[in-house]
Amino acid sequence: MAAPHHLFLMGLAVTMASSSSAFAAAPAPPTLSTCKVKGVDVTTATAEKLPKDGKREVFHLVAPKNRRFLAFVGPRGRCTVIPVKRAAARAWGNFWPGKGRVKAFVLEDPGCVDKESDCTSVLAFKQKKSATMLGAFRIRGCDFGHKATALRMTATLDSLQVDCHSSVGAGDYSVSATVFMLANNRLRKVLNANLGHVQQGSEPGPNGTSLSCTRGPEGYIKAVTRKGIHLLETLEPGHSHDDDPGMGAVKRWRFDPETLKFRRHGRTREGALRTRKRCRPMKDD
Repeated sequence: MAAPHHLFLMGLAVTMASSSSAFAAAPAPPTLSTCKVKGVDVTTATAEKLPKDGKREVFHLVAPKNRRFLAFVGPRGRCTVIPVKRAAARAWGNFWPGKGRVKAFVLEDPGCVDKESDCTSVLAFKQKKSATMLGAFRIRGCDFGHKATALRMTATLDSLQVDCHSSVGAGDYSVSATVFMLANNRLRKVLNANLGHVQQGSEPGPNGTSLSCTRGPEGYIKAVTRKGIHLLETLEPGHSHDDDPGMGAVKRWRFDPETLKFRRHGRTREGALRTRKRCRPMKDD
């Protein structure tokens, strides 16, 4: 399955920090001298640098009272800082082996104003107040934001689906999905798919009201179970054997614990694209 042209995920790596033990990091380096956090002296924070992925460096800062931040530092020293809890998207699931249910955050670099260039984002996995795992990746063109969803991968472990929403004009956007998992203390990209487009518009409602409606996306990634086997199923528009615009290719994927990848399971079949529509009353100005 080819990677979407506007989605780049490279050099995936994680750092781990535990608030219940000494934070294995160094004092804040001079690189962070331009970083400002209201009410926090950055020089008193400990800092752990995530492997560089993109033009900007990312540091995980832990200030007194266990206050946690991400600092994004550009080539010319420009720094933007956000708290780890300020998420662009979030989901709960059994993502972290042996840790039970944890919360996953997608954290965007607020200093990356050009969405057509590579922007460094971070995935954070947090188990209440006891531990945090961070992974940095590059992502391009998600100017309509992200969505995060838990997907059942095995009987005791979930994977994380992160959707990237990219503008295609007139308020519409395309959706590309990437599935991540945590294994052997590393963040791994295990599957990706183009899910089609979302169209937004308005239409008349009851009693002279107006409705704001969205249609799509046409494709999906979902967890299914067949004969006791946990699988991921994908439906991608534009992959129909007969080039039927109303049909797509349905594929199933089984997780291989030895290679830590999803492998094809069974035959490809044709499936009807979804045409679901969601409407809500438009708010008055």
